Amino acid sequence: MTERRKSESAGGGTAARMNPKSERAAQRGIVHAKAAQLPNRTAGSAGAAAVFASGNGRLLAGVRVHLIFWGTAWVRLPAAAPTVGQCTDAVLTILESDYMRSLGQYGIQSGSLGSVTVIPGDPPNPFSNDNIWQLVENLRRANQIPTHDIGNSAQGLYCVVLPAGVVSDQANVIGEHSYYWF
Repeated sequence: MTERRKSESAGGGTAARMNPKSERAAQRGIVHAKAAQLPNRTAGSAGAAAVFASGNGRLLAGVRVHLIFWGTAWVRLPAAAPTVGQCTDAVLTILESDYMRSLGQYGIQSGSLGSVTVIPGDPPNPFSNDNIWQLVENLRRANQIPTHDIGNSAQGLYCVVLPAGVVSDQANVIGEHSYYWF
């Protein structure tokens, strides 16, 4: 059975993809944050939006975050800095913060931590978008991550966290997100 993969574009639309590997060059649906392009904002410089627009993308109104830590650095002694525990605590701080509570005006509830998974094998360095997608897909198929948050009405957000020093095969990329439909 062929699985579809949908990605949310910067413009908010979605595109169905039949083969993620053949689509690598298109990079559609990948939103990159490049260090040189980050806005220089000061406190109070962000204005409030009069209207909320989700760009027709899926709205995670009650998100459950699933953290996947990939790499031997996460299990090595002495522990990596930051540790799995410190990263998890940081995510919990965000999920329990005033920021998340303030999203209630848009119909979004505070989120929760769904699971923490540590994969001791090392990721490729540099890694590609397809490496990340394949990791999540392989874990899903092997039932090594919770899958109840995958599907049409699911609220799962699967975050792959790589150790310091592991870089993307795309220059200047410091983070990105994609939307997959399994």
